[in-house]
Order: sequence, then structure tokens, then C-alpha cells
Amino acid sequence: MNPGKRDDDAIGLAFGLLILAIFIGLFVIALFIYPFFIGGTNVGTKLSNVPYPPAIASDVTGYEDISGVVSGVPVSNPAPDPSRMGLVTLPVMIQQFTQGPEGPPAIDMRKTRIWFTANGKIEELPLYDNRPLLKPAWTVAGKSGAGEGTSADEDDFLEPNEVFTILVYPGTPIGPGTPFSIDIRMSGQWPLTVNMTVPGHIQPEMNLGKPENIARES
Repeated sequence: MNPGKRDDDAIGLAFGLLILAIFIGLFVIALFIYPFFIGGTNVGTKLSNVPYPPAIASDVTGYEDISGVVSGVPVSNPAPDPSRMGLVTLPVMIQQFTQGPEGPPAIDMRKTRIWFTANGKIEELPLYDNRPLLKPAWTVAGKSGAGEGTSADEDDFLEPNEVFTILVYPGTPIGPGTPFSIDIRMSGQWPLTVNMTVPGHIQPEMNLGKPENIARES
């Protein structure tokens, strides 16, 4: 075999491998590195689509079925029945999160959907912002900071340092000892289900305790 031809073949192979390595390098730069140099838009968008499990921040509270003010919210009730539980408040927060180039996650609470289940009946409750609150509905009764020295702003986005208190007002009050569940689906997040039981003795305000946070992947 001609030694000169063998050298030419080796040079051609090396040149081909060099071209291939350059193309692979450009592909990696375009896919993974370049987005960071244009403000992180693409990478941040992907990170912000990751679910951040919601959680119950503290004790859930039940209220007798009345017409008046509940958790600071005026409530209208056409047929009050104080012998039954008519309303529930749940303080919710973001349990954990990974901050990306766009900053910490925020959940648009106006896109939240809530279902109330008791006595074999499943009822979706609409968001209601007007006052007094009319049944069936849910509303944000209050906003606060998640820790000492923190506070919540006035917008409708739940952020990692905030707690939103949700007031749930089903269409039908439920009696003592009745199991019930509340399903909360925040936009793009894992569903949060709270399973509890009405106390055996109805009082104007009842501490139902803090349930296990059951945020599950749907």
C-alpha cells in the first residue's frame, strides 16, 4: 500500500472527526448554554412549569352554619342551621420549591378549583369575590406572611413566603360526625386533598387540627 495514501486517509478521518466534534459542541451550546445568556427565558420557563406541592400551613377550622361574619368575611345564609357545620377555613402555602432564573414560583389563585365532598355528594365550588359571600362558593379570606417578620402583598399570586386562608362555603351544611373532604387544585400544581370529620359537638368555631399534607401527583 502507498504510504502517502495511508497518511491522506488518516488526515481525512481526523478532519472528519474534528468537524463532527465542532457540530456536537455547537448543538450543546445552543441547547443548554445559550439560553442563560439571553436572560434565562427558555430555561426559566421550563423550571416554572415544575409542580411545587401546596400544603396546609396550620390548623383547619370549622364554623357553625350561620349568617354573619366568618374569619373576617361577611357571609349570607338564607337558612342558617347552627346544629351543623357550614364553613371551613384552610391556610395554604407552597411546601417547597426550586428557584430558577425567573425567580421563585408563584401560583395564580384565581385559577384554583375546589371540590367539597360529603354524604356521597361532590360539589365544585366557584370562586366568589363579592361580599357578602353567597353559597356555594370559596374565597380568599386573608393573606399573611409564612414566617415571623414576613407579610403578604395584595396580589392574587401565592408566593413561597405567603399563606392564603381559603374560606370554603358548601351549598349544604353537614352534621356532627360526618366525614368530608376538600380537594384543592391550583393551576399547574399537584392536587391537595384534605380528609376530615365534623366534631361530634357543633360549636361556633371548631379547631379541626392540621391534617396530613396529601399533595399527590395527578
